[in-house]
Amino acid sequence: MLLVELADVSKLPAPVLFVDARIEADYVAGHIPGAIHHDSFEYANDLTDGTNLDTVIDDWHQMFMGVGIEATGSVVFYDIGTENRASRPAFMLRYLGHQNSYVLHGGMTAWLDAGGEVTTETTTRPGTKWDALAPSLRDDVILGVDAVLEKMDDPTVVLLDVRDEPEFLGERRMEANPRLGRIPGARGFEWTRFLTRRSDYPSGAGTSRNDGYIFEHLRPSEEVRAELAQLGVKDLDSDVIIYCQKSHRASLAYVAMKEMGYSNARVYVGSFREWSKRLDLPIES
Repeated sequence: MLLVELADVSKLPAPVLFVDARIEADYVAGHIPGAIHHDSFEYANDLTDGTNLDTVIDDWHQMFMGVGIEATGSVVFYDIGTENRASRPAFMLRYLGHQNSYVLHGGMTAWLDAGGEVTTETTTRPGTKWDALAPSLRDDVILGVDAVLEKMDDPTVVLLDVRDEPEFLGERRMEANPRLGRIPGARGFEWTRFLTRRSDYPSGAGTSRNDGYIFEHLRPSEEVRAELAQLGVKDLDSDVIIYCQKSHRASLAYVAMKEMGYSNARVYVGSFREWSKRLDLPIES
């Protein structure tokens, strides 16, 4: 599991490093003592075909080592609540072979609700060096564009588009997308449907990007499972490929689905940003 409750953080293998994935202004305004800041939000996995996928993986490896993340101990990423900025790096670090990479359930809001201390003292760490996971294990967690293209016509595979509905319907143009629409055959399930909303979150949790509310916790599993079943994800071992725009929301969906017991969910890390740029690939709208 990638999600950890605040009460269980003390049980993780030591040492525990908190990584603040919020925007820099939020980190500077106040963060968990000892937390480093790592905002990978702008990084896009634009090329995931063939050997280019290896380049994407190496980029993430270098980013983590560059901010001083070790291969041992535990790393807990957090956002304002349970949103998508923390999920993608936690997912990618676990994919690289780190055994104890997590997303803090409830994020900074959970920390403040529990009366946790806050500091404005910046923490930085020297760079590290460690080996990444062997490439032979990669298809169990992530997929590149070639694998998605190969599987998109397989009736046993569910392509789950977790972008916002206007994106799914081709009604909103996102940055860097030359084409609108979705991967043919994809079923739409907005990432927000995995989560509860909260409007009275504590001061200091961070700057809301959702019109005054945050996404705080995962919704009850039985509710979400029933909704996913209507889209064809009928069993916990259903073959599911998740994508969004740049894989942030898809990573959050992956974390949620793993928490709910889905064993065969994977993330298309190039997501629709890459698919849209590949003019040779089909699009549905």
